Parts: sequence; structure tokens; C-alpha cells
Amino acid sequence: MASVRPNPLERSTNLAFPKRLASLDGWRAICILMVLVEHSRHTFDFPRKLDFLVAWTVDANLGVRFFFVISGFLITYLMLQEHTSTGTLSLRKFYARRALRILPVYCAYLVVALGLQIFTVVHRPMATWIANLTFTTNFARDPNGPLTKFFTMHLWSIAIEEQFYLFWPVVLVAAGLQNTRRLLRILIIPVVATPVFKLILYTHYAILFPPPLDVFFREFSSFFYFDALAVGCLSAILFARYTGTLRAMLSNRGSAIAALSLLFILVPHILSRLSIVNVLTFVTGNSFQAIGFALLLLQSVYFPQFFTPLNWSLTRQIGVLSYSIYIWHMLFCEKPRTFGLSNVWFMSFYYWILPALAISALSFYFLERPFMALRAKLRPNPHQRPTKV
Repeated sequence: MASVRPNPLERSTNLAFPKRLASLDGWRAICILMVLVEHSRHTFDFPRKLDFLVAWTVDANLGVRFFFVISGFLITYLMLQEHTSTGTLSLRKFYARRALRILPVYCAYLVVALGLQIFTVVHRPMATWIANLTFTTNFARDPNGPLTKFFTMHLWSIAIEEQFYLFWPVVLVAAGLQNTRRLLRILIIPVVATPVFKLILYTHYAILFPPPLDVFFREFSSFFYFDALAVGCLSAILFARYTGTLRAMLSNRGSAIAALSLLFILVPHILSRLSIVNVLTFVTGNSFQAIGFALLLLQSVYFPQFFTPLNWSLTRQIGVLSYSIYIWHMLFCEKPRTFGLSNVWFMSFYYWILPALAISALSFYFLERPFMALRAKLRPNPHQRPTKV
């Protein structure tokens, strides 16, 4: 990357917040494509000869964890932006914006799921519905096995995000948004704690905990994923408060950092596929991948000219639709017999993607977009002068 003259090294306090950050929608597109490709393996008529190729080239769980990094980065950035613009952070407006972002599509999906339960052979126990409605899907189980199964399996990731954002804004306010070092120290806690929780699970020491605590050591426990969200939040604070230093470092050592980032992402992926040094890949691999992706994310925001495909119009449009795609796609990549159907074409490989994208587009334009105007009214003007400090 071409070098740029570094800005002063002191922390930025008067920030110029761009209206839209480059490359984020492009990364969302990459994430959702990883999810779609791997979930294609579960569709009717998927060619088994492609199993090996898909397993080695994509990872839906990795795509979700990258979503977490993006989410942590963007939401923390917007909260810092609000504080800089207004001198305060309104928790009431934050949670209202969050509800307007998540609930319309999420609730519509649950209404459709309820209709499927009423009119098809699908049956999910009451525990499933309670978990889905309370954003605790990732912690619950049903009598027949993991709760996160069939066409509600993917809601575990929405639950983890909502659990994190239940307390993160409160922590920001309580710690003091101006106290950058304190915030960074707080965010190190989940980054360090996540491998500890995974080590406890890997070494089977989880059995030493009382039965009510085993909920923290299940496959989709929040405590196995909070590191990705925390890495995104930490990146946003560095981006906002040390932007000159960070930009200079990512530019002057751009190639080396990009190579290191790819190593952080690819090495754990390859080792896990080869089942080599499992303890290291299971315990620390996800954290390294989150850090590697965060570095690439920051580079792509500062220097989008080196990440041109992420900013193509088509790529950005897929990213814009990614939330709706993520919510609705499971209806079509599920086995038809789940709903008492024969092998219908619109749920078979690769045709299933057509109705999935069609309903996602309808969801975006008729559910998501109408609520964007309401969310915009709850967002401060980033260019207004602070009312207080």
C-alpha cells in the first residue's frame, strides 16, 4: 500500500464521522455468502462430491463470527459518534433503534414459523418458542436434543448479539466514554475470558460446575462468542480515538499486516480441518480469526481502493440485504420432509437460493426499510456541535 504522511500521534477528540463507512456492506456480503454456501450442504439433492470442497473453502460459523466483529465495530462506532455529537449517549434511543433494527424481520419470521407449526407436520416444543421470543435460543435445549435445530437453528446468533448489546452500552456509559484506556481494558476481559471458557469445555472440567451452570458451556454459549463482538468494539474505539496513529500504521505496514491477518484467519481454519493441535485451534483459533478479520476490516475502511470488490454496487447490495437473507434462508435450505413435503424443486440444490433471495428482498423493502426512517429520527446529527462535554 502506498504510504501516507502519519497524522499526529495524540488521541483524536474532535472526530469527523463519515456518513457511511466504506467496505462494511461488502464484508457483510462475504459473510452471508459463506453461510449460504455451507448451508447448501443441507439441501435436498446436494452433490456429496462437493462436500470436501465446501468444507475446506467456507465456514458458516466463521461467517457468523465475522458478522459479530462487524456488528461490534459499527454499533460502538455509532455510539461514540453520538457521544461526540451530543455530549451524551441516550440508552433509551439506543435500545429503541436496536429494536427497530431487529424485531420487524425477526418477529415476521417467527409468525411464519408459527404458521408452519399450525399447518404442517412441524412441531417445536414450547421451550423453543420461549427461547426464540426471549433471545435465549443459544442457551436452551429441548428434550430431543439441541434446541437450535431445523429452521430455527440460526437464531442462536441473533440471541448472542442481543445479549451482548443488553449490557455493552450500559458498560460504556458507566465506564465513561471519554476514558479510552478503561474501555479498552474492559474489552480485553471477554477476549481473554472466551478462550478460558473454551479450555474448560475442552478439558471436560465443565462437569465440575453445578448443573445450572452447564448452560454456559454449550455449543452456542455466548461466552464462546463474546470475544468476536469485543474485538469489533475494541477496533471501533481505536478507530475513533487513535485514528491518525492507526491509519499510519495500517498504511506504512499495510502489506505485512494484511499478510498477518490472513494467517490469523487461515491457519486455524486449516488446522481444524486437518485435526492438528486441536486444543490450540479450539481454544484460541476463533479469537485469532476475529483479530485477523478486524485488522482487514480496518484496512478496508481506511483504504477502500485496495478492496475494490467489496465496494462494487452488487456486493454492497447483497450486504444491505444480508440480515433479511440470514433470517429467511433457513426456510428453503431445510429438508422438504421437515414440513411434510416431497422433494420440491424450490428446496433443492441450487434452486433454493432463488426463493430465499426473493423473500429476503421483499423483507428488506417492506419490513426493514420502512423502519429505517424511524431509526434515523432517533439518531443524532453527526455534524452538530456537542451540547455538553
